[in-house]
Amino acid sequence: MAFFSHRDGYRPASIRPAYMIALVFLNVLFVCLAGLSLHAKGGTSINETPTADCPDCFGAPPPSSWTNFLNITTGEYFLGTYLAPITAVLYRVLWSSLHRNLLLVTPYRHLLRPEGASAAETVCFEPNGWAGIFGSLRHGKKSAVAIIAAILTLLTTLAVPISSEAVTFKVRADVKGGCSASENNSDECTPSLAFNKALLGVLLGIAVLDATFLTVLAWSVRRLKSVLSRDPSSIAAVASLMNHPTVSTALKGIPGNATSKAVRDTLRGTTWRLAASPSTSSLHLIVTRGLPAIELQETEQTDSIEFKYNPDIPYSPVSQTESQMTALPDDSANMSRKRWTRRTLILGFFVILASVFSVVAYYRWTRDLQTGFEHFMDSQRRGVRFLWTAIGLGISAGWSLIEYEARQQEPYQRLMRGPTAGRDSIMMTTTTLPVTALPTNLVRRHWFLACMSLNAVLGDVITTTLAAIPYSSSTSYRGFQVSVIVSLTILGIMMLSSFWLLFRPHSILPRAPTSIAATMTYLHGSSLVAALHGFVSTCDSVPGTRDSRATEEPLRDSAALYAMRPIIDGPGITRLVVDKVNNGPGNSRN
Repeated sequence: MAFFSHRDGYRPASIRPAYMIALVFLNVLFVCLAGLSLHAKGGTSINETPTADCPDCFGAPPPSSWTNFLNITTGEYFLGTYLAPITAVLYRVLWSSLHRNLLLVTPYRHLLRPEGASAAETVCFEPNGWAGIFGSLRHGKKSAVAIIAAILTLLTTLAVPISSEAVTFKVRADVKGGCSASENNSDECTPSLAFNKALLGVLLGIAVLDATFLTVLAWSVRRLKSVLSRDPSSIAAVASLMNHPTVSTALKGIPGNATSKAVRDTLRGTTWRLAASPSTSSLHLIVTRGLPAIELQETEQTDSIEFKYNPDIPYSPVSQTESQMTALPDDSANMSRKRWTRRTLILGFFVILASVFSVVAYYRWTRDLQTGFEHFMDSQRRGVRFLWTAIGLGISAGWSLIEYEARQQEPYQRLMRGPTAGRDSIMMTTTTLPVTALPTNLVRRHWFLACMSLNAVLGDVITTTLAAIPYSSSTSYRGFQVSVIVSLTILGIMMLSSFWLLFRPHSILPRAPTSIAATMTYLHGSSLVAALHGFVSTCDSVPGTRDSRATEEPLRDSAALYAMRPIIDGPGITRLVVDKVNNGPGNSRN
């Protein structure tokens, strides 16, 4: 979800004051819980009534002889099994969202510098995944805020499996390897909460470190200024920033089958920045350095900079007719390799999901076998819950990457399949969270994206349920059953979704739209550049008034359809371009 403040400019929801306040509150709660648990008396019994029939720790106990809720209430079971991992998972989700959106706004922060910034720091910066982290490290102190957020995100991710081992249920038999109730040792089977002092100290250290950096980060984010009136992550927003001859000249000559690396190499040495027109407050990208054929005269204004251009610049885009369109240059080998790489990764992820599903099902329904695996899972030694939480965390991270890539690629996939409405293509943004994107996609009937968002949300749920699957005589059999059923259900949904992801038609683009420059290469020569001029303006130009209202009308028109089509950009240069295809009635293709 994106919130707007016309005084401060556009910011994603996760770097707005309300979000930061919520994160500070959760951080304080995390510190308090870790501190109180650290000072709690370890091994305190939660119920002094011993279990009537205590099963053997390595046996196959029926529900009637298990500890069950006679000694552990629902609230106590939730406290000792789920509370710590859920708190850590929620904390990680909030930090991950903050880090991701800080990476998304990083190139625009550099573009707002008076002197501009290099192409690597701005239009060629890829904010997704490890590419964004390594890119921030290469830029040093210029991306200090994003680097701090990355470090804290890694720490909070590490806190999730640690939290699963910090607070657990124990009985004395867990140490001895057996459990038998008698008049002399009836307390051996009494479950109690056990607090791992060492792990709680690590969690407290992470929480204090997060709190320290959060204060610095909140102050730095509060000082971040943005002049953008809209979310710049949509195709329409990027198109509105391209209405400048220097941008067209910089992109001219990039072949249609150029890779992302080729685009970076072409734009290396150029300097980019954002400037506003003093008359309309519309924003546009400009190239201030690196194009020697262009002479720029810079004129200072009160709140903006206007650029005058040399009229002798040789630039004349050619409009194409249907008969002039040709196929893209043949690059079938490269496309085929990308297609098979994608399918292999999806199949590999499916195998991981199926393996985890099989192991959980085997552990639940083959309790009679006295194998080493059974002994390991039943032992409740350190590392069992940590291992399963780490597995759940890996599944969650995988679906998070898939969901983000799907939201990033979906507008282009719809445009490649045929004419589609602007709301379902060029207006789609990527700054939302999976939990907020899910209802939006359901309302707009974007079923595939809704499925991906659902799996990303379920990935956070399964991280906590998998941690509760290993058990011994200290835990609840009913709670174990619930954890197994929920985990298997989620894994089943994920496996079905991975089949949909694998067999759904997917067009391979010459370059992934992971940077501003990559998106601009699909808009160079499009009529949208002129039609959407002024769509993104300064924060003083409130959406719904003046020029912004005029640029919104074509997008609100349900009859306006958009598609990706090949055009001839010059001798031997054919490219895919996003453009408006007609003004007549039509239906969007999903």
